Amino acid sequence: TIQSVKYTQKSMSMHVESSELGSILLSTKGHNRRLRIGTDIAFRANLQETANLGNPFEFDYKQYLYNRGIIYTQHTDVAHIVPLSLNDGIIYKVGHYRETIENLIKSTALSHDAKGFIIALILGNNDYITPQSHDSFSKAGAAHILAVSGLHVGIIAMIIWCVLFPLDYYGFRRLRLLITIAFIALYAVLTGLSPSVVRASIMTTFTFAEFLLFRRNTSLNALFVAALIILIFSPFSLFEVGFQLSFCTVAAILIIVPKLREIVNPKNRILNYILSSIWVSLAAMISTSAITAYYFHSIPLLAFVTNLIILPSLPVIMVVYIIYVVILIASGEFSIFTAAIDGSYQVIYHIVSFVSGLGISHIDSVYISLANTFIYLAMVAVFCLWLYFRRRHLIYIMASLAAAMVIIAAQHIIFVPRQGLFILNDFRCTPVFYFHQHKGYLWVLDEEPDTYEFESRHKGMLAYYGISQIDVISADTVNIADGSKIISPFASIAGKNMVIINDNKWKKIRFDNPIDMDYVIVTKRYHSSFKNFEQLFGKGKIVLSGDIYIKQHQIMQNELTELGIPYYSVKDSGALTMILE
Repeated sequence: TIQSVKYTQKSMSMHVESSELGSILLSTKGHNRRLRIGTDIAFRANLQETANLGNPFEFDYKQYLYNRGIIYTQHTDVAHIVPLSLNDGIIYKVGHYRETIENLIKSTALSHDAKGFIIALILGNNDYITPQSHDSFSKAGAAHILAVSGLHVGIIAMIIWCVLFPLDYYGFRRLRLLITIAFIALYAVLTGLSPSVVRASIMTTFTFAEFLLFRRNTSLNALFVAALIILIFSPFSLFEVGFQLSFCTVAAILIIVPKLREIVNPKNRILNYILSSIWVSLAAMISTSAITAYYFHSIPLLAFVTNLIILPSLPVIMVVYIIYVVILIASGEFSIFTAAIDGSYQVIYHIVSFVSGLGISHIDSVYISLANTFIYLAMVAVFCLWLYFRRRHLIYIMASLAAAMVIIAAQHIIFVPRQGLFILNDFRCTPVFYFHQHKGYLWVLDEEPDTYEFESRHKGMLAYYGISQIDVISADTVNIADGSKIISPFASIAGKNMVIINDNKWKKIRFDNPIDMDYVIVTKRYHSSFKNFEQLFGKGKIVLSGDIYIKQHQIMQNELTELGIPYYSVKDSGALTMILE
């Protein structure tokens, strides 16, 4: 049964639940709109265990899938998947409504970016946000706007509460509360039950329950209960970045902000609002900086500026967007609303782009070890205790923890390698990456390289080695650092000679004497035999690129084994890594 569906331009990705095999991540070549959430399907199983690409300091995608119960993956042609029947359970019905609303929004005259923004803001699906837009929001400290969280749940609760205001006149205040809670639960299901939404929904429900049961409640109690409920039903959520960021942020706001308001509490309403916004952003930044740096290798510094400008208008924007969606469902598109939504998005995006473009808006290429992440969180916890108890020994503990962080960071700076060569695993191309000191060189022969995408995919590696600049090798002959040279398709890098075999012309080439190569890198564009390779390149090791198709890869492996030629498979074993200094 299909649990969720994501579309790209030419493919689909589905989370499929099987009673015999468990959860499967099924990707396809091509689209079939009949494959919806709740559809029972049949396909010929050729499952692969989930695996990472094996590139240095990459995102642990295998663990990410495992936390969601997904152990197997498979890629197949969409024509090989047969839809059987459609389930009509409440969860699936809500999923169908979400798909219907998304399709309605995508069919409007809104700009592509505005469509993605409204889908993310209302439905919590940010798959349609472009990487560049998401990067701008992240650097400006406004990424939380693109993911449904407590802010959005609170606004939805406020809207429903206000709409149901007439019930108070007839003495139905409890009914008003119950209906609001029911709508919050429905909205949580509609947006996919992410940890931040579940946490916010539970906390909001607890707040309303105070009025129903005439009991006092504290926000921290509600937060801990929300965490407990999530972990009971999904223990692996503890290891997910969304859970960690959501609960650390809210806990810090609830603990730190009241004390800061006691210290500085101006009577002027405007100034009080500005300071409150700064305190909230400051508390969020203090509590999550280490986690953000550990996972994303970037720290936003001007989040309070962005939030100060955008957040006051966000409730109004959400009300307009919700009315727009209701009109779409009821009767169709209104051009006035379309222009207003496009305009509002452009204003928000220009603000975000301006802030993210400032040199001091964020710190990039940040590396922090797991040990330092835990030490930093311990230091934040001690700081919270100090705000309430003001004991001198707590200051000493914070100083000791800070000193430990400095020592660990200094060890990394001193001992991190300054030179290295990688043949990276990528299913689309064959990236060869060399770095010397703080500069990197990217050589890709079989595809036009995208520097932005490369930096996004390999943030961890770049941050760990302190690489601040990347040059793309585009010319046929280039001299690079440390006497290394590339004469495409040959290269001599840090004393390692290599050649990239990127077409079939090599089967016709003959040399009087073999050219000694350390590595012979074979890409998906080579479809011939390896019989003459030793005559061409001596005893060089064959490196099979990660972009070679599975069937072709197996044929190559079998031939190399029969010929007794040593080889290294990037697809099977991950990136070939050579640390040279």
